[in-house]
Amino acid sequence: MSKIVSHAKTASDVSRMRPRHHRAFSLVEVVLALGIVTIALFPMIGLLSVALDATGSAGDDTALAAMCAQALADLRAAPFDALGDPAPRQAATIPATLPTTLADSTYYFSTEGTLISGTNAAGDPHALYECVVKKFPESDTQGEKSGSTAGPYNRVKLELFFSWPVSSNPDPAKRAGKQWYYASIARY
Repeated sequence: MSKIVSHAKTASDVSRMRPRHHRAFSLVEVVLALGIVTIALFPMIGLLSVALDATGSAGDDTALAAMCAQALADLRAAPFDALGDPAPRQAATIPATLPTTLADSTYYFSTEGTLISGTNAAGDPHALYECVVKKFPESDTQGEKSGSTAGPYNRVKLELFFSWPVSSNPDPAKRAGKQWYYASIARY
């Protein structure tokens, strides 16, 4: 009798006999993909710096607007005829009428934007912002023209000039940051 030998192969034996072809990325494909990604990232990095500048500028504008409101509130709290004084709320004497030339008022603010008060506010190491308020009486609001006899002027235009940092230069015009705001205060 002859012996029948089975040469049946299992699935694992068959898979070992087939040549293995792994699908992978070639070096050229990888370099090409990195090049495309790099080219796409350059404009996005450029936009990032613009966005950061805009965010910083918006923060400065918000802080300056709050400081402007503080300075205006201080000026509006003073009697109208005392606006000619450099520190109208602390004026020792209030003139009977508003003078024709008005002294500038100066305010100093900290890094957080809080008003620094006192006689040595300019020398305060926490002072970062300086606000010089120039006052201009409006001649077209004189008492005779408006029907009122309460003083020579009834409205004062204000120019608020903010500059920062205070410690960088004693001349506000030569400081890095500058911003102007305009307002007016009326007698009534």
